[in-house]
Amino acid sequence: MKNEPSIARTPCPKTMAGRESGKQETESTKRKAERGHGRLRTACLLLLSVLALPAAVEAQFSYTTNNGTISIARYTGSGGPVSIPGIADGLPVTGIGSGAFAECTNVTSVTISNGPISIGDNAFEFCFGLTNVAMANGVTSIGAGAFLDCTRLTEVTIPGSVTNIGEGAFSACAGLGAITVDAASLAYSSVDGVLFDKSQLTLIEYPGGRAGAYAVPGGVTSIGVAAFDNCSSLASVAMSGSVTNIGDSAFSGCLGLTNMTIPNSVIRIGDYALSGCTNLTSLTIPDSVASIGEYALSDCSSLTRVTMGNGLVSIGADAFWDCANLAAVTIPNSVTSIGDEAFEFCFKLAAVTIGNSVASIGNGAFSDCASLAAVTIPNTVTNIGQSVFSSCSSLTAITVGAANLAYSSVEGVLFDKSQTTLIAYPGGKAGAYAIPEGATSIGISAFNSSTNLASVTIPNTVTSILTGAFYGCTALANVTIGNSVATIGAGAFESCGSLAGVTIPNSVTGIGGYAFASCALLTSVTIGAAVSSIGDLAFYGCSGLKGVYFQGNFPNLGFAVFSGDNHAAFYYMPGTTGWGSTLGGSPVVLWNAQAQTTGGSFGVRTNRFGFNITGTSNIVVVVEASTNLANPVWSALGTNTLSGGPFYFSDAQWTNYPSRFYRLRWP
Repeated sequence: MKNEPSIARTPCPKTMAGRESGKQETESTKRKAERGHGRLRTACLLLLSVLALPAAVEAQFSYTTNNGTISIARYTGSGGPVSIPGIADGLPVTGIGSGAFAECTNVTSVTISNGPISIGDNAFEFCFGLTNVAMANGVTSIGAGAFLDCTRLTEVTIPGSVTNIGEGAFSACAGLGAITVDAASLAYSSVDGVLFDKSQLTLIEYPGGRAGAYAVPGGVTSIGVAAFDNCSSLASVAMSGSVTNIGDSAFSGCLGLTNMTIPNSVIRIGDYALSGCTNLTSLTIPDSVASIGEYALSDCSSLTRVTMGNGLVSIGADAFWDCANLAAVTIPNSVTSIGDEAFEFCFKLAAVTIGNSVASIGNGAFSDCASLAAVTIPNTVTNIGQSVFSSCSSLTAITVGAANLAYSSVEGVLFDKSQTTLIAYPGGKAGAYAIPEGATSIGISAFNSSTNLASVTIPNTVTSILTGAFYGCTALANVTIGNSVATIGAGAFESCGSLAGVTIPNSVTGIGGYAFASCALLTSVTIGAAVSSIGDLAFYGCSGLKGVYFQGNFPNLGFAVFSGDNHAAFYYMPGTTGWGSTLGGSPVVLWNAQAQTTGGSFGVRTNRFGFNITGTSNIVVVVEASTNLANPVWSALGTNTLSGGPFYFSDAQWTNYPSRFYRLRWP
């Protein structure tokens, strides 16, 4: 995931309100990262020393000095036409610093008449009022994103003195019709208003205001970084057979692009290369392409079909992220790796064929593919990441090739080869599920958002329930946790909105943060005697919780464990330690119900067997019975609340059994 570096700047004092309201971010949010193509956002240089400028200049600029030269750090004037001085206080001005004019929306024109001078990264970005830039021969460098989003800039001439132009220097200049280069330049050239390097092997920048179709000239070998970035009126591009590289963000945000033909000479499609091309409907990737970069086709919301060539080796992380209308994908046999979240949020992706050379499938590679019904893991796969099929609500079966040495499938559920770790449960399977005996671990997000799962039985062989294992299983009403589970991971049962009660066995020592958070219908929780720690917000937002029953000593509690559980009461057993009278403002009560086996109340009375129950006032007591203590099956006979004195229980059905045993428990 790529994060665009942040920059702290002081907006121009007269133009703070001048940012155009239409310039808000339009890209989709990924549980994951702000998008970009690596435009540098370097913070302004630290103030090295301050000189006394003439009053007219001093009113417009703050600046830094270094080795007898001046660099403008920030424009502080009121806008309009601006001239960059050549000399200030007897020292030459040699630089316009990074972000020096950023967001100065009232500046209308800039004249740079002296040199040598360099223009820093993002120096004039978001100067929405800027219509003209005049650069004299003497400008040596134009930084990355220097004129980014100067939407009213219509043309620009690069003087022959410029030897370096940074990535995306004129990106998203929606009004820019031509970039002209002085014929004397030894580094750059211009063909029909399009910026190239001198040899015309690399297309560096296409003017963002141009509409319609464009044919890349023959001989060009590389489409540079952000070359067509945010050229929203560009409708189609034809590339000649000389192009071998499509650079990072080359066509990112080309909203009007409906058609592109990639020649069978391109080897690499860079990161974000076609990201956000929302009107692109289909794409054929030729056999020459070996790699598709990260986010390369992400947010292509109209893309319904993509054909991948037989030379493709790797599909980058998030390559097709949020291609919501992509219907089917065949991954060729040449591919060896599928990156993290490569097809995440492809909601209409109903069919996927994974080629027979794929060795690795990254984290969340197909998560939230809501239409995917079935998938087959080939024999070659040796690594499957976490949450690969999470929230695939139509998925009913995950099949694994019989000869696969790392993974297996049991009734459509994905396990490791030894079937000790349950990796992924198909989110579309409905009803009850019993995890097979022999399994020892329930993997991260293994049942994530399996919204049709009604109940689950975890056998005594399982020792760990990992992070998010049952997160978002909204129909899960009943869970039986086996007596060997030692840890319940963070968020393991979070947002299981139908879960009414849970008993955490005595084998469990720790309950992770958010483990049962937002289980709104959860009314009763029994916490085993060995639990020594409960993580932050573990039961947060369980608004229906009425009773929490601790079998052991007071545990170490994290932050706001029971926050929002305003109706809960807490109960502890006789002989346990560390308890006070309240917990988070709720009462803490000794649960000490006992059956009285002496006195006149105990025994047979008028054809029924009964006894008195005593204990703390207002505790709830459940009486259960079983006919066999060797293999007991306990049945509840009644639930009663003690109210300041003993309660008499009687069983009129006792004569129907040769023997009957009774026990008391909390709800």
